[in-house]
Amino acid sequence: MKYLKNYRLLWIAVSIFVMLSALLYFFVPDFAKSNLYTAIATFIVGCFAIGLYIQQKIDQKRDSANVILSEIRYAEGLIDRFKTAGVSTDITYQLLPNNHWGKYNFLFIKDLDQDETTEINNFYNQCFILDKALDQISVYHELKHKSQVVHQTLSTIAKESLGNEQIFKTNKKAYLEIIEKDPYVFRADAPINAVVKTLNNIRFVTTSTAGSKLKDIAGQK
Repeated sequence: MKYLKNYRLLWIAVSIFVMLSALLYFFVPDFAKSNLYTAIATFIVGCFAIGLYIQQKIDQKRDSANVILSEIRYAEGLIDRFKTAGVSTDITYQLLPNNHWGKYNFLFIKDLDQDETTEINNFYNQCFILDKALDQISVYHELKHKSQVVHQTLSTIAKESLGNEQIFKTNKKAYLEIIEKDPYVFRADAPINAVVKTLNNIRFVTTSTAGSKLKDIAGQK
């Protein structure tokens, strides 16, 4: 890999410098002990240290870009599947199990303009919305069953009360309050509706200019 070659060249240069220093110390000891040589050696060592620091930062940015792209591709793959096959009610996985963009986006401030940064932020935010909705879908059948049981029970009670007009009039308000206070009776499909709405609005990152720049940084072009 390219970054391994860079480190290899750096360590080769350090080794050569150490060997030359040893040779100078044995064959030209006066120069090796002079202030001039000390200044030169300090300057060279400082350059090596700066070079190593810069290379580490480059490697960190490249590795972070690769991780972020992997996250985005995984999420986009699931989104494509949802759009093609629909959303199941027994989903147990997330689009974004981790958020490396939120952790490392500061590394790309100088590489991405404001619109590109906003585009990636929006993608992650929409994926988080989808994940929350998908979590709610996991209880879809339970909520639907609850709604059916509530209405069936109320219907049975109401039918039994028809034989006694006074009992029906007395309990009519109570029946209505039970229905109105249950937020899931009429909203069992809300999570799936939220998923469909978000899927229709989400924009992929890998095919955008922001994705292209991340690929360049990651060394994928």
